[in-house]
This record gives sequence, structure tokens and C-alpha cells, in this order.
Amino acid sequence: MNWDDVTPEERLLAEQAILNFQELNKAGHAVADGTVLSVCERLAVEPGRELTRKMLEVSLHERA
Repeated sequence: MNWDDVTPEERLLAEQAILNFQELNKAGHAVADGTVLSVCERLAVEPGRELTRKMLEVSLHERA
């Protein structure tokens, strides 16, 4: 992927996905054994929905 070819909106969405992933990694290393999956799943679902909502919003806005 050539990062020079992405739009500002695409870059913002990519940055958000990277930040979400970094937070998951931090949480996965910080929580107690036996709780990693439940904690990370909870941390992934809501930000994932928000990122999907933002992508949809940007896509529909570009079409309008």
C-alpha cells in the first residue's frame, strides 16, 4: 500500500485502527491471566463498531 496515495479521511481511519490495535495490545499484556480474551474482546467490540460507523459515515459523505 502506498501511503502517499491515501486521502486524509483514509489516513484518519487507518490511524484510528492502529490506535485501537495498540490499546488492545497494551490491555492484553496488562490484564491477569484468564481474563485476556474477555477484556480484549470488550475493548475491541465498541471501538470496532465506532470505527465501522466512521468508515460508513466517510463513505456516504463522499458519495453525497
